[in-house]
Amino acid sequence: MLLIGDLFFFPADQWLQLINNQHASLPVFGGMASGGMGPGGNYLFFQDQMFSEGAAGLFLKGVTIRNVVSQGCRSASQW
Repeated sequence: MLLIGDLFFFPADQWLQLINNQHASLPVFGGMASGGMGPGGNYLFFQDQMFSEGAAGLFLKGVTIRNVVSQGCRSASQW
């Protein structure tokens, strides 16, 4: 499962504990949307809708995934 959560509103720790308790063999990877300067500053998209809180995820089946760690982003004011 690929999951991207909003840094300010999504309770990632609790969600991951729940998934681990109910589906321990499910691999979960992704990250936190963190480019916004405060609550409501990150945007997640699902089909034609935009959300400023929560998480977006999808299940992948039959593919090989290789994880890497990335620096992420920084605000435009730091350029």
